[in-house]
Amino acid sequence: MAEMVQDGKDVLNCINNHERARTTFPKLSNSAHLVTFGDTRFGTVVYVWERLVQQKNAVQGTFTDKGYLVYAKKQEWWEASEELKERVLPNSFWKLPTTMVVGLEPIFMLLRLADGDTPCTGKVYHKMYTLVQTLLNMQGLSSARCKTISSLAAN
Repeated sequence: MAEMVQDGKDVLNCINNHERARTTFPKLSNSAHLVTFGDTRFGTVVYVWERLVQQKNAVQGTFTDKGYLVYAKKQEWWEASEELKERVLPNSFWKLPTTMVVGLEPIFMLLRLADGDTPCTGKVYHKMYTLVQTLLNMQGLSSARCKTISSLAAN
């Protein structure tokens, strides 16, 4: 988990701190911005990775953009950028964060719902049901874990 957090920080730092990456990314992401650490009250790692996963093609495209590469080759941080590019291009880099985002999204939706000032008991029960269904339908979940999830939700 610590490695995934660091990977997220590395990608954000490269895109946000380097002029050419900062101008290239919005063009590729339809002007979406990246969530940075500290932007949210809770669940920052999940929200950072949620946006990175949503913008995976724009992130990868930023590191392979011809204009960015020409600019970056002239900079002292070129080797670090190349190393980061080699990390973000393979799909294996995105597998764990994608699984985390899909698995935790219903939990964070429930937390956001309960964090408000309006009555929400019925909505909480519905979101709990949705959460359990999402977790039960995750690939690679053993029958023992499915049973555990079901029993936790029933109590």
